[in-house]
Amino acid sequence: MWRHCFILALALLGAIAPAQATVGDSSGVESSSGTSSEYAFEANTNRLLDILVHSLYSDRDVFFRELISNAADALDKRRFLSLQDPAQAGSAAYEISIDADPDSRILRIRDTGIGMDEADLRTNLGVIAKSGTAAFLESLAGEGASGVSQIGQFGVGFYSAFLVSDHVQVVSRKEESAKPYVWESSGSGTFSVSEAPGDDAFAANLTRGTEIRVHVKEGADEYLQESKIKDLVKTYSEFINFPIKMNDTVLNEAKALWLRDPKEVTEEEHSEFFQVLSKYPGPGFMAHSHFSAEGDVDFKAVLYIPSVLPPDFYDTFASVKASLKLYVRRVFISDSLQDLVPNWLRFLVGVVDSDSLPLNVSREVLQATEGIKVIKKKVVRKAIDMIKKLASDEDPTKYDAFWKMYGKTIKMGIIEDQSNRRRLLPLLRFQTSLTTKTDGNATTLDEYVSRMKEDQTSIYYLVGSDGIDELKRSPFVEMLDAKGFEVIFFDDPLDEYVTGHVTEYEGKTLSNVSKDSLADIDKPSKKASAYFKGLGDWWKKQVDDISSVRVSNRLASAPCVVVSGKFGWSATMEKIAKLQALADPSRAAMMKSPRILEINPKHPLVQEMRKRWEADPEDADLAANSKLLYETCLLNSGFLLDEHLQSHSERIIQLLGADLQVGDVSLMLDEIEYPDVKVEDDEDVKPAEDTMEPEVVVNKDDDVKDDDVKDDDVKD
Repeated sequence: MWRHCFILALALLGAIAPAQATVGDSSGVESSSGTSSEYAFEANTNRLLDILVHSLYSDRDVFFRELISNAADALDKRRFLSLQDPAQAGSAAYEISIDADPDSRILRIRDTGIGMDEADLRTNLGVIAKSGTAAFLESLAGEGASGVSQIGQFGVGFYSAFLVSDHVQVVSRKEESAKPYVWESSGSGTFSVSEAPGDDAFAANLTRGTEIRVHVKEGADEYLQESKIKDLVKTYSEFINFPIKMNDTVLNEAKALWLRDPKEVTEEEHSEFFQVLSKYPGPGFMAHSHFSAEGDVDFKAVLYIPSVLPPDFYDTFASVKASLKLYVRRVFISDSLQDLVPNWLRFLVGVVDSDSLPLNVSREVLQATEGIKVIKKKVVRKAIDMIKKLASDEDPTKYDAFWKMYGKTIKMGIIEDQSNRRRLLPLLRFQTSLTTKTDGNATTLDEYVSRMKEDQTSIYYLVGSDGIDELKRSPFVEMLDAKGFEVIFFDDPLDEYVTGHVTEYEGKTLSNVSKDSLADIDKPSKKASAYFKGLGDWWKKQVDDISSVRVSNRLASAPCVVVSGKFGWSATMEKIAKLQALADPSRAAMMKSPRILEINPKHPLVQEMRKRWEADPEDADLAANSKLLYETCLLNSGFLLDEHLQSHSERIIQLLGADLQVGDVSLMLDEIEYPDVKVEDDEDVKPAEDTMEPEVVVNKDDDVKDDDVKDDDVKD
């Protein structure tokens, strides 16, 4: 936008005419270097108007919004003045009417507002950036009046008509007793104001108000089509507080529901209003919030949580636009303002309308971001309150339905929205090692904490990507479950990121049971650690991956597990990273967690390996079995085999060969002698019938035998 302002400034300074001044001359300016010359600014108005229109507005549709807004302002002025002086009310209905004539290529927008006389037309439309609305508000302020809110306060919106027009006429009458006047211009740097001719039927019948005649230029024919006009009204002016008519049909029947007292709005009215706002027709909304806010920025809002989402919502989540519409004094400004809500709340449908939000001249960009920050903060709080109300409802199925639909967005909020993370954590829902054994209902962090053992210091969780059943069978859960510690099961890939941003809750540390040590489980005895130290050192030499081997305090029936380091990637995170299309292998290698092999000192396999190692550390079979056991535990712990895959497959085949006593499974037989068996001849083998044989349809009238067709009858 700064570029547009710079270009506009250049246009204003485009022509400078010198006014010579001599010493002692009243126009001279004395400076340290002597007499200076004073210059008067001049502007190439034709060029200025062109730059103003085409630099300020990025979408030519907005000309319609600007003209309708001006008409609404004129009606507001008339209504306010009539409150002060009933004699000024007049008999004309308060309305805006539109007429499009494709034959004459004229679009007419009429209002029955305050109207303008010759001086007003010359002043308000003949001086660029001269706003009649701004002057009107200033005059009221001088009289101590308040409570009037109008959008058109820059004095340039009218000129947006030249985006689609090469000639504009304005016919206006200020009072019923005054004469009608016509302002017209081709945007070429000049304009004229004259008394309306007697043969102008509209002007002759005009009691008060204004008609803007936009002579639509070539290439802008769509603005003469009734369907396009209806779309523009629906987009920009649907909630203007006056009827907008075309062919005696009101185009803006929807009411600005958000301006009413929330207590007076029925559920049925909310349902109807939601259908007006929603892009995706469906069963309605799950919840709504209708509120007003006062403070640095005053605004009113209505928010809805849709009952259904578009099928591709999560697939296109990064590019999904918020469905909140921003209005200023009931005039639509934007539905693509991404700063109005954080990314995780893009599913919201609703309206935010502010009377005090500062806009730039084109009304397309907000002048300041502080106002939006205030609105965003309050909208987010209200949205969270709305979700919390669902969560606390006596009917648990309401929040179950919400969680099924929007659970991922809540998790995205925890990941991205640090300022509201603490407010969102109680909204999480998950299964645990306890709930899967009982009613199977999802639980919360608060409920988990309430069930913790008195001396328990950690909230235990396990993340997996293959479902709850995989997590239930995990060797990491066995000992904790046996000792009565509840373990949270996170089975969504997003959960890996959630737990990466949440380290504690209610003073309790979140602890991943697939990583480092467990604080609430007794450590192995020093004797056990010393007894298996030699085996551990030997095992590390057999497998390059292993960073250390230690006796485990978390295993019940499994012989071993592979544990991630505390600050490295978990097994699930490694899987996620590998599946990303644009993954950086070097970063993945850097973040790969050290492999810590924990062994179960009570398991017979581990005990036997300890004996064989002590008997013969050079035992080749023991070395092969140690690698096979490590790889099996690696898989059982949720990791991928990667470079171990080929060797693991070979060892499995060798193990099968040994069990079946076939000797060296790598040696293939040179020749094979088969016993006498019945072999079917090729003629005895019938081909399978093709049940999908295409059907050939022959017209009886076109039956032709091959013999009836000669070569000469066939042409290229």
